[in-house]
Amino acid sequence: MLKDRDGDLAVGQATGLIFSPEDGFRLDPREQLDQDDLDRRAVDFGADGTWRTDREFADKLEIGRTRARAMLERLTDTRRWSSRRARRVEG
Repeated sequence: MLKDRDGDLAVGQATGLIFSPEDGFRLDPREQLDQDDLDRRAVDFGADGTWRTDREFADKLEIGRTRARAMLERLTDTRRWSSRRARRVEG
């Protein structure tokens, strides 16, 4: 957002906007998707072990590339995802 008057975002945090001449600026609906659902879909998409880029994940999940990259980094950091084998880690 250009201005976070309500203080909902942390300093330096951003959220996606889209623009149309009819509606002006509004929140990007792709940024409002449920994170747990996106995590599950990402793990399922990568479960076959095929190496994919963050752009491929972003396209498949219909989210921005920056959000896809952050999600993939978080999943590998929390060990829900094995970066060596690109397979789901149980536990």
